[in-house]
Order: sequence, then C-alpha cells, then structure tokens
Amino acid sequence: MSAFCGMDTGRGREQSGRLLAGADRLHLLALLLRTATTAAAWEGADAEAFRDRVSTAAVGPLLRAELALRATGARLRAEAAAQDAASAVDRSPAPGAGASPDIAAGPAMGAVPAMGAAPALGAVPALGAMAAGSAASARSGPSGRVLGVAAVGRGRAGSPGASAWPSSAAEISAGIGEGLDLAGERVLSELDARGVRTEGLEQLGRDADRFGAVLEDWTAGGRTPTLAQLVSGAILVTGSGGVGILEAATGEDSPFLDDRPGGIVHAVRSDETRTPAPASLPDLIRDNAALRRRAGDAGPLPFGRIGIQEVLGADGARAYIVQVPPTEGAPITSAPDSWGGQGASRDWASNLRLVAGQHPAAMHDVRAALSAPGPGGDPLVPPGSRVLLVGHSQGGIVATHLAADPTFNSTSGAPGTYAVTHTLSIGSPVQTVLPADPATQVVNVTHGPLSLGAHGASGDPIAHLDLQGLRVDGSRLTSPQVHEVLLDSGESAWDAEDWLRRNHDSLGPQGEPALGYAGTLARGTAQDPVLRGLERELTGVYLGEGATVTASHVVEVGRTDLSGT
Repeated sequence: MSAFCGMDTGRGREQSGRLLAGADRLHLLALLLRTATTAAAWEGADAEAFRDRVSTAAVGPLLRAELALRATGARLRAEAAAQDAASAVDRSPAPGAGASPDIAAGPAMGAVPAMGAAPALGAVPALGAMAAGSAASARSGPSGRVLGVAAVGRGRAGSPGASAWPSSAAEISAGIGEGLDLAGERVLSELDARGVRTEGLEQLGRDADRFGAVLEDWTAGGRTPTLAQLVSGAILVTGSGGVGILEAATGEDSPFLDDRPGGIVHAVRSDETRTPAPASLPDLIRDNAALRRRAGDAGPLPFGRIGIQEVLGADGARAYIVQVPPTEGAPITSAPDSWGGQGASRDWASNLRLVAGQHPAAMHDVRAALSAPGPGGDPLVPPGSRVLLVGHSQGGIVATHLAADPTFNSTSGAPGTYAVTHTLSIGSPVQTVLPADPATQVVNVTHGPLSLGAHGASGDPIAHLDLQGLRVDGSRLTSPQVHEVLLDSGESAWDAEDWLRRNHDSLGPQGEPALGYAGTLARGTAQDPVLRGLERELTGVYLGEGATVTASHVVEVGRTDLSGT
C-alpha cells in the first residue's frame, strides 16, 4: 500500500514542489563544494588526492541525497495525481474513466539511485529559474498593508503538513550532514596529520554547515529562505573554499572572509552632561553619521564604534538609543583588510554574513557594547531595558538581526536581553528576517524606486539587495510589524559612484544635513503615515519634548586586528 494513501493531494503537490526545489539546492551545494576544491592553482599528486577525497566524502553523499529527494518528490506528485484520478472515478463512475498510474513502478521511498544517474555537476538551474519553478507549487505568505505602506512579509512558522513527510526531511538532513561531517572527519584529520594548514578549510566547514542548516530547515518544512540569503550563503561557501585551498597549498594564513568573533571592548568614552533628547527622526540619522569615520580618512580600522544614549522619558522611565553605524574602514577594493582583516567588524565580509543569516562579529560588538561597564561599574544598558536600535546600511542589518534574535530581543530581563521596542534603519537590505518579539516595530527607509531617467539613475541600490524579501519559492517575507518606506531622494546621476553617494549616504558629500537620508526624512516624515506614526510613538520616550539625554557613551569595540595597522 502507498505510504501516501489518504493524503491531502493539494498539500502533497505543494510538498512535492518543495522537495524538488530542495533537490536543486543540494545540487547547488555539491557544485559549490566541488568548485571550491578545484578553484586554487594547486597541482600535483597531493592536490589530486585531496580533491578525490572531498568528492568521495562530501560531494557524493550530497548528490545521492539529491537524487533520493528527486525520486521522492516525483513519486509524491504522481501519487497525488493518482489519488485525484481515483477520487474522480469514485465520484462519477463512467466507462472509459482513466486508471490510476502505476505507482509501484516508481522508486521506493528511501531508495537511492546509482551515482551514475546523477545529473552532471554544473547543470544547476539558474537561481531565478529554481525560484520560479518552486513558486508554481508553493503557497505565498500572507501580505498586507499597514498605515498605507506595504508590510514586509511574515514567513511561515511551519509548512502545512510538514510533519507528514519525516522520511523526506530525514533523507535531506542525513545527506547534508553526512557530506559535511565526513568532509571534516576524513579530509581535515588527514591534512592535519600531514602538517597542512587547515584553518581555512575548517572555516569552509563552518560556512557550509551554516548554509546546510538553512537548507535543512527549509526542506524539513521550516522557514523558507529568501533568495538574498541563499545567494549570500552560496557566495560565502565558494569564497571560503577558495581561501581554504589556497591556505592548504601555500601554508600561509589569510584573513580573507575570516569569521573570528568580535566583542573586544577597547574603551568606553562617557559624557554624563544632561542634554535635550533628539528632536526628530532626522536627528537620529545625524547622530548615527557622527559616529562614522569620514571617507577621507578611510583605511583599515582597529575597532568600530557603537553609540549609546540614556534617555529619561517624560514619564520618568529610562530608555536607551543604540546607534550602529554603517560599513566602515578599508574600502571594498582593499582586500583582505576590508574583507576580514581589519579589527573593525563592520566590513564587507560582514555584509555577506549578515544577509546569509549568520551572527558575525558585528553583532557580537553591539552585545558587548551594551553590557560593557559604565562609569559606575554597572552595564551601560541594564538587561530588560527598553531599546531603540538605529542603523544605516550594514548598521541597519545588524540592528534588525539583533531584533530578530530571541536571545537578544526579549522581555525576560535575563542577562544580555533587552526589550527592543523599535528599529529604525536607512538604506539597509533588511527584508530577510522578522522580529522575535511581536511588539517590536521595524521601519526601514529606502530611496526608491530604482529608476533610470533623463538625468541618470535614482534610488538606493544597496537597500534593494534584499530583493524586497523575495523567497526561493516565489513568495515574500512579510509581517505587519515590518515596514518598508520608499521615499524619493530627488537625486539622480549617470556616474555610478555619484549615484550611490547621492542616494545611499546619510548626509551630503560635505556633511550637509539637508541632503542624503537625513534630508529626505526631514522632508518626508510629515507626509508618510508610517514615519509620522513612528515619530509619534518615539516622542516622549526617546525623542522630543519631555525627554532628556542623561548620559552619552561611545564604545570602541571590535575583533582581533589582522590588518597589521
């Protein structure tokens, strides 16, 4: 008798689409691992032996799991068609009615086709095609509009009927786990024994583990990843693989894409002078910009800065504004300093890790800053305190990801937890996560839409890198708590650098407060219902009349500096 007898055929087709799309992802992961081991210019018997072992220990199990998944998905789709046909016959018996397909002819549950049947590596469908294929059989997440602005989506807490497919989920988990575990146990241990540097390969293992966990969760019926998350994770696996092979071949350690932890506090600079609280949303953006090192001084930085303001509200209660500046330090072309070398954690590699759903050093830095001892020895921000997180670009991603982490955003009052009431970000691709606390409101302001006109390009391309929450099944990540506000910057340019500067910076080229996102917010807050509502909620608690800043702190924090500065 069929294992799927009596199933909901609609859900069966939906799950079949997920299983087949999951097979595409396993094939992609196998391709990335093989690409990583062949990318470096390393020749000779040792190199070939190493590549053979990776192929046997890691790539092979992934491809076998992929084929099993394809067989199960195809069988499930055929079974759904057969049951629909049988139901139609039962309801309206008629001569010549079609018979059910012969399901017994399909591959047995759990059967793994021979490796020779595997599709050739490199024949991976384009990411867009995979997403489009999945969308045809997947249910879109709910969407809505809040205060006149489209809400950014809510992911499924669990896929309908996910518990009905434990065998499929187990096969995927086993395939990914077996491939990655065997790669670590067999390959790394042998290289260690031969005196070959394996730090980079261990980093590859960690990145592949994280990427595999995203795939496992999704194919087991959990959260559907966004396309931006999947692409970023794939890039990290490929990049880490190349670094690992290069280090093994040359014997030299490279800080490129290094994922070491952060949270090293260098200094806390405090000012306990009482001052008026920021008056408006643009004031918050100007305060954030003041923490960032100016572009003219750009170079590898030994640490970054986190700003904290203690605010006494109109009701006599205390709350805290936490400022997270954007990417800073060495420019994007200064590898490896800007891609893992410098001590300042918010570099270009951190952007990738954040969008991929990881918890990089930049997030550790904020946690360490809030728990750092102040002038009296107590934490700068007591656990359980109300917190407003403000960020620009990468700083906004950090803020939003912290708000999405229940070990940070919680009303429990436990050490290291805070009641994040709001996050405000500008120019940030944040539509990849949702807040952990249903009371948290997330607002991201983006210059847009992206367009090309008579005077050049306009809109902020950085903020659109999240593809507005597009997920791999064609749905979008949406939630009533999350608001994406599009404002016209009124700026356009033909030169790419000028376009980015006009549409992504928080202030003007010379620090003009009337330009950049600060200027746009000053002009647009009164007209936009979400921004107007946000400013109203913050007034008296963090902003405006009746609120007073009782202490300001700048925390210099980062990770081990490998840039040599």
